Amino acid sequence: MSFCACIDLFKSFLEGSSDTSFFSSDFIALRAKDGEIISGINNIVKYYKNKKIEDVSGSFEDSHYLLFYSIDGVKYISKARFDSRGFILSLVEEIYDETKENVVLEIEYDGTNYNGMQKQAYLFESTIQGQIELALKKMLNRDVNTIISSRTDSGVHARGNTIQFESFGISPDRYIYALNNILPDDIRIKNAYIKSQLFHVRYDVTQKSYVYIIDTSEFSVFKKDYVYYTKIKDIDELKKELKSIIGTHDFVSFCKGENDNTIRTIYETDVIENGTELILSFRGNGFLHNMIRFIVGAALDRVNNNKPSLLELIEKKDKNLTPKLAPASGLYLTKIKY
Repeated sequence: MSFCACIDLFKSFLEGSSDTSFFSSDFIALRAKDGEIISGINNIVKYYKNKKIEDVSGSFEDSHYLLFYSIDGVKYISKARFDSRGFILSLVEEIYDETKENVVLEIEYDGTNYNGMQKQAYLFESTIQGQIELALKKMLNRDVNTIISSRTDSGVHARGNTIQFESFGISPDRYIYALNNILPDDIRIKNAYIKSQLFHVRYDVTQKSYVYIIDTSEFSVFKKDYVYYTKIKDIDELKKELKSIIGTHDFVSFCKGENDNTIRTIYETDVIENGTELILSFRGNGFLHNMIRFIVGAALDRVNNNKPSLLELIEKKDKNLTPKLAPASGLYLTKIKY
């Protein structure tokens, strides 16, 4: 089913149709306006059928769909998420507030001098998020709480991370100009745009892309913070190892700390040779803490030292088998897709 056909059926459902074929068989839940979580398609039907819904309309926001409708004179906004087949996977509903919007900043930064992206109470000024909130406070003369998309670690760089905060009725272009005149030179706002009140910079992500840069030449103090200097015995074997993990797997062997859900899907990997540099690229629906750095470390161990393959490590599901963490200096978050 196409997205458009699914949405047409959902609109008809809100207007009184009994057809529920647009719901995914893996439907998760509706988060209603009061925060109630309603699961099960039968319960969703009961929830909507008890309401007189009027003035149904909608529009796409990235890969999600926003629906607007009125109940007893009150206007609502609902966001639909889809599964890979085009069926509705989950819904979020709120009372619509036309004054409530989100500003999203696309940012790039050199992570060398920072303790990661996420602000910390005792390291606030030495984080990327902390610096952006300080700059926003100078610009707006008020405290601004932000939400970040990806919590990159200390020393990791970004060419396309994102951060959001509540709109204050200021045009996006003004944020770019003002913040870039306040922020340190190693943090830059590349773009700014307005999103709906239901947009969430972390939960609405559909894909993330990273690159990891290895340099096989002699060590240089001028590049040490931006690449990983190491030798590789067999580049073709490295390419094969990275290609082998494309697909959906349990990556528990390649993460730090405990995670409730360690299933991730890798859509694409590649290795591009650029002189003495090897650019390893990864695109997936999400990545666990330190996942790429553990994968790079294990792949190099396989190629250089004949250690277990990435697929063998995936099958073992044992974090203790992947102790080698590639340095943060070579990792770059390049793009986030919504």
